[in-house]
This record gives sequence, structure tokens and C-alpha cells, in this order.
Amino acid sequence: MAKERDLVFDALKFFAIFLVLWGHCIMHLTSIDATTDQTFLFIYSFHMPLFMAMVGYFSGSALSQTFRELVLSKGRQLLVPSVVIGSAYLIDGLIFNETAKGVATFIDMPWFLKCTFLCFILYYACSHIFRSQTLAVIVGLLISLMLGHFNFMWMYPCFIFGVVLRRNFNRIKANAGILALFSGIIFATMLSSWGADFWIKRDKTAILSSLPDMTLFFDWLYHYAFKNVIGLAGTLFFITLFEYLSDKIKITKAGRTICGWGSQTLGIYLFQTVIIEVLMVRWIKFDAMPRLVFDFIVTPLISIAVLLLCLWLISLTKKSRWLSLFLLGMPLKDKNSIRQVTSSSR
Repeated sequence: MAKERDLVFDALKFFAIFLVLWGHCIMHLTSIDATTDQTFLFIYSFHMPLFMAMVGYFSGSALSQTFRELVLSKGRQLLVPSVVIGSAYLIDGLIFNETAKGVATFIDMPWFLKCTFLCFILYYACSHIFRSQTLAVIVGLLISLMLGHFNFMWMYPCFIFGVVLRRNFNRIKANAGILALFSGIIFATMLSSWGADFWIKRDKTAILSSLPDMTLFFDWLYHYAFKNVIGLAGTLFFITLFEYLSDKIKITKAGRTICGWGSQTLGIYLFQTVIIEVLMVRWIKFDAMPRLVFDFIVTPLISIAVLLLCLWLISLTKKSRWLSLFLLGMPLKDKNSIRQVTSSSR
């Protein structure tokens, strides 16, 4: 992987999307509360912050667009497939006579893409309204606290963290080893206090109505800060670890292919939504299986199978310009472009 930063980030994306598949299998393929599972808790301590930080890392070109261009491009890339893929929840709800649940889930899911769209909009607005970058960041973070949907208040700091990483990446790369060591120590230390309590939703209305008694407020502040810090510590650890190892490991041809799958994370994320979160959750449960076997043999193998299926579905989807638009959020290409892509892939 030496000297190939793009390949390093493709490897990170592949690592992160595999954790998404693995975590979703643990969550959905058993009736047992996933927050009692230590493997699930480990994955969910950092994997979505890592994803969002990488989105922020590659967000620089967004500021050079007009606001209209940004809304149209990110709306096509993120919201169009969210609506199309998310409609699977509506269909599922209608089929199984759970219409209200189907509608509610359709509105919320896939939450990460809707959250990403909002991150771009807020980041763009603050960056163009305020001349000071520091002020733009502070105001954006304060605004993010007011938006409780789509895990936005948790994800927006991760997006900004990615922006900061990009602006200082030469120094981070030069000190990757020591940064991996210290962030890893912080991350590992915080994991000992990480648990199901961080999944309990804290009612903002109750917090405000309890003032000037600060008990509920400090409880919320602690959980908000802890959740963000552990996510960012894990994010920095894995980014700097991968960067450090990139100068130590000589990657093989097969390794390049696997890392390249990291460029397909959007499609994998969308297709796994239907495969795992709509279909498999209905029909497959491993409640009686020993937890270690479930966590470290069954769900990883299922995750690999779903990953390969998603990649195959992506390759089929890309043969159609309309399917590419609606299912993958890709620009609408002319027919000749589709033929050229199909021919070159053979």
C-alpha cells in the first residue's frame, strides 16, 4: 500500500463497510438485544464516525459549487437512492400489515445518507456565511445540536473532524505511528466504559423543563461528549494505523482488488439495506446459537456472502443508466457511455 493514499482510504472504506455488514448481521439476525453483545458494541463505538469522517475528508470540492449545484448533486447522489431503496420498508410494511411501521422506517432510513446530505448543507452554509473557519465550525456544531433526527448531532462533528483531517493530513501522515498509539490508548480505555446506556434516548424537552436543576443536562452532556470522543478516537486510531501500515506492507494484486471494493461503499450500503434489514431480518434468526460462534463465524461469513452479492448487484445495476441513477445515485449517462463501461469491464 506504500505511497498510495487513495488506496489506503479505499482500504479504510472497505474495512468500514464490512463492519456495517457485520454489525447489521449481529443486530438483525437474532432476537437478542444487540446492545448486550460486546462485538456489536465495539463495532458501533466507531464505525459510523469513521465513515462520516471520510465523507468530510473528501468534501472539499463541495465548497467550490454553487448552493444549487450542491443541492442537486448531493440530492441525486444521496436522497434519490434513499427514497428508492427506502421504499422497500414501505412495501414490507404493506405486505406484513405493518403500514405505520413501514412509513416511519421509510422516513428514517437509510439514515446515514440523509444525515450526510444535511452535513453537506450545513457545512456549506456555515462556510459561506462566516469568513472565520473557526466561527463556521462552532456555529455549525451548535446548530447540529438542535437536529435530533438521523443521528445528526453525533455525525456532524465527525464530518467536521474529517474536514480538519484533510487540512492537516501531511502532518498527521508524518506522525501516523505516534498518533495511532495515543489514539488507540484513548479508544481502548474508553471502551471499558462503553455500553448499552449510550443507546438510551434522552428527551431534550425533559432536560429543558427540568432546568435550573442541571442533573439531566449534565447526564446528557456526558453521554453526548463520551459518544463523540470515543467515535473520534477510534476513527483517528484506524486512519493513522492504516496510514502507518501502508508504508510497512506490500500489497498484492488480490489485496488491490479487495481495497478497490471500498470505492463501492454507497452501493453496498444501499443493497445491504434491502438484503439484511428488510429481507433477512424477517426470515433468519440464530437465537439458539452460542454467541461466540454467532459473532465470529456465522455473521462474518454471512457478511462476506452479502458483500459479494452486493458487488454483483452493483455491476448489474451499472449496465443501466436509469438504474444507476435511481439505485446508486450516479449521474444519468448517455447510452454510449454505458456501452463503453460495459465493454471495458469484460
